[in-house]
Amino acid sequence: MARPSPYPEDPAPEQVNPGSNNWDPSPNGSIGVDPRWVRAHRAFDVLKERIAEIPILRRFDQGKLPVVVVYASAWAISAALMQEYAGVYYLILFTSRTLKSNELNYGVVEKEVLTLLRILDLGYNMLVGRQIQVLTRHSTLVWLFRSAGLQGRLGQWAALLSPWALEIVKCKKG
Repeated sequence: MARPSPYPEDPAPEQVNPGSNNWDPSPNGSIGVDPRWVRAHRAFDVLKERIAEIPILRRFDQGKLPVVVVYASAWAISAALMQEYAGVYYLILFTSRTLKSNELNYGVVEKEVLTLLRILDLGYNMLVGRQIQVLTRHSTLVWLFRSAGLQGRLGQWAALLSPWALEIVKCKKG
C-alpha cells in the first residue's frame, strides 16, 4: 500500500507520467496551472521524442564512399568520418582533441595532416584499401602530396599517408 504524500499539493502517482504527451501536472485537472505551461511542456516532450528518433550515428557501409572531414584550429583538431545517404552526410566516426604544447606551433598543413593521421588510425579497419574523399578548408594537403623531397616531420607524414588512396577536396561552403 502506498503511503500518503506529506505534501497535499503533490499529484497522485497515476497522474504523473512525464513520458506521455497528455501529462497534466495538476492533481485536479487544469485548476491552478497556466494552460500555456501545459502546452509548452507537451511541445517540449514532442521535441524530445523527435530528437531521440533521429539516427545520429550510422554504421559503416562498405558499398559507399567514405568521406573524411578534417578541421584544425589554433588549439584543437577534429575529424569526422561520414557517408552520404540520400544527399545527407551521416556521421560514422568522430574524433577531436586539443593540441599538445609542441603542436601549437605547427602550421596549418601540419595540423591538418595530424588530424588526417588520427582519423585514419582510429578508422583503420573500415578505411584500409579504400578510396577516401577528404574535405578540408585549405588546399594545402594537395600541395603536400604533389611536393617532392619533403624532409623532417612532413616527409615522415607524407610517407605514412602514401599507401592511402586519398582524394583531397577543398570545401567551398560550410
